[in-house]
Amino acid sequence: MNEKEAIAHYNQGIEFQNKNEHANAVKAFNKAIELIPGYIDAHHVRGFSYQCLGEFEKAISDYDMVLYNHKDSWGAYFTRGICFNRIGNIAKSLDDFAKAIELNPSNDHIYFNQADSFMRKQDYNSAIKALEKTIKLNPENVDAYNNLGCSYDRINEHDKARELYYIAIKKDPNNIDSHMNLADSFSNSGEFEKALKEYDVVLKIDPNSAYAHYEKSWAYSYSNKQEKAIEESTKAIMLDVNNSKYYEARGQFYNKLEKYENAITDFNKALEIDPNMSKGYLNRGLAYDLSGNRDEGIKNYNRVLELQPDYFEAFVNRGAAYQFKGNFERAIEDYTKALDLRPDYWAIYENRAGVYELQGNKTKAMQDRATAEKLKKENPVNDRNRFLSNK
Repeated sequence: MNEKEAIAHYNQGIEFQNKNEHANAVKAFNKAIELIPGYIDAHHVRGFSYQCLGEFEKAISDYDMVLYNHKDSWGAYFTRGICFNRIGNIAKSLDDFAKAIELNPSNDHIYFNQADSFMRKQDYNSAIKALEKTIKLNPENVDAYNNLGCSYDRINEHDKARELYYIAIKKDPNNIDSHMNLADSFSNSGEFEKALKEYDVVLKIDPNSAYAHYEKSWAYSYSNKQEKAIEESTKAIMLDVNNSKYYEARGQFYNKLEKYENAITDFNKALEIDPNMSKGYLNRGLAYDLSGNRDEGIKNYNRVLELQPDYFEAFVNRGAAYQFKGNFERAIEDYTKALDLRPDYWAIYENRAGVYELQGNKTKAMQDRATAEKLKKENPVNDRNRFLSNK
């Protein structure tokens, strides 16, 4: 009797799964397992429903049960690997994907998800190999072309990346991810006009894409068109009024126009939505700081460092604020902490040299300027002595 009832609940759970009613599916599978403890098939499918509900730890427990009894279940290794990926245990996810591939080497989905774990690990060369295998097994997998392009972008092979995005677009002209990736690739390499054209393509496909307006706003900002950036970030906000990063971005654009009151209003809103947003405090601090309110600036930098004790830009900005206030010891202390984090950043040596000069310590000032000159030849780009925290 128990067996028939258990099977009936199991079948009911499958029906719920087919309708994407995973909470109800879990209830049905629970009843099946209560009637037959150790019902492996029920554990397996319940694991999938937990996975779909985002309850990854519970899903992992079910897959553990399956694998304890069926060590050759490639499907359980595969789905458990996905769950480990989602909870950030990349090492275990890669172990599971490797085992799944060993048991089923011709399934493109395993390689695709394995590549995602490699990308999260920032092992882009391994991701590239896994995605090439994915495409070999399934040449129509548009997402694989997109991710392969992203991996090449991460190792600065932008031409190769764009070739792959164009292949993805040819296969699916309305794939927003493909156009967004292509636009981001152009933007990240400073080709902002091309990026803006691609963001426009995205917005033609989906006029309500707040994220596209947000990314477009940054392309304008990096092109030194802050008014246009504000227009686009405002459109993003109108489409998604509860997204903290859209307010924070617009605040940065106001900062760049020296409209500090407007900037502070936006940073306040961003921090109301997300009270733990470190860069919101950093950039609000800068707005206060540059408008002459050094003390409020320092309070905000302090908050950044409470949230992230190794936030390089916060030490630099707080050091500059202390320098303007005439608190040279604290300024030197902060610049030194910044250099502990980024010893190759020559501009901070120049900042600290300036403070040493104000103290009358010519020897240390000369040492820092000499170090700055040496590093400047190696890396001439890092010439800012005060920071906005960008995207």
